[in-house]
Amino acid sequence: MSVSVKPSRFEGITMAPPDPILGVSEAFKADTNELKLNLGVGAYRTEELQPYVLNVVKKAENLMLERGDNKEYLPIEGLAAFNKATAELLFGAGHPVIKEQKVATIQGLSGTGSLRLAAALIERYFPGAKVLISAPTWGNHKNIFNDAKVPWSEYRYYDPKTIGLDFEGMIQDIKEAPEGSFILLHGCAHNPTGIDPTPEQWVKIADVIQEKNHIPFFDVAYQGFASGSLDEDAASVRLFAERGMEFLLLSHIVKTWVFMLKELVQSMLSALQPMPLQG
Repeated sequence: MSVSVKPSRFEGITMAPPDPILGVSEAFKADTNELKLNLGVGAYRTEELQPYVLNVVKKAENLMLERGDNKEYLPIEGLAAFNKATAELLFGAGHPVIKEQKVATIQGLSGTGSLRLAAALIERYFPGAKVLISAPTWGNHKNIFNDAKVPWSEYRYYDPKTIGLDFEGMIQDIKEAPEGSFILLHGCAHNPTGIDPTPEQWVKIADVIQEKNHIPFFDVAYQGFASGSLDEDAASVRLFAERGMEFLLLSHIVKTWVFMLKELVQSMLSALQPMPLQG
C-alpha cells in the first residue's frame, strides 16, 4: 500500500542570514593557524583563549550563593534594585529625573531583547514614526526595526575621507527628517566606528532635535569604555535630561558590569514627564 506524503506547511520557511559577528567566531574555530586572534566578539580571554571570569564576578556569584536567593519569578518590569541601580549609573544618584520619578525602567534580555521591546513600543504607540540610525551602525538595529515593521532611514555619520564624524551631514539629515522622528544616538563609543561627537557638538545635536520636535533614542552599550569614566561617558544622556527632553534609552549592562555574558542583562529606560506610580 502506497503512502502519500503531504507537503510540509513549514517548507516555505527560509533560513535567516548568518550573524556576521558570530560567523567570525565560527571561522576562528575552524582556522588551524596557531597565531590566530579573534577580535570579533568583545569578551575577555585567557592566554589559552578560554573564557575568563573576573575575580569580582566570582566573588559576586559566591555571595549570591551564600545568601541563598530563591528562583522566584521577577516582577514584569524586572528586579527593582537592578532597575534603580541602572538609572543611577546613567543619570547619577540623586539626579532630579530620579528624585522626581521621571524615569521608567524595564529590565530586558540583553541589547537585542530590549531593542525589540523599544521597537514594539514605537510601532504600537507611534504608528508611522520613522527611526533615524547612523551610517554605519550596529547591525541588529536594522534587523530589529525591519522585524517590528518600524520604518527607518540613515543619517550621515562616518566620513571616510577624514576618518572622522560627518557632523554637518548628520545635522542636515536630522533637520530634514519628518518632525517627530526617533533619532537613534550612540551615547558613547559609537559602534562600529568609535567616533563620538564632542561636548559642543552634542549641544548642537540636542538643539536640532528640540527644534524639530524629534524624540532622542539613546543606545548606551559601552558606558565607561570610551573615556574610562562612567560619568563622562553618560554626559550626552545627562545633557538631554537636564534640558527636560523626553527620550528612550537602552543601557547594555552586560559590558559595563564586567562582561557577565552568560547572564545577559539590559535595561530600557524612558525619561518622561512626572507621572503617578501605579499600585
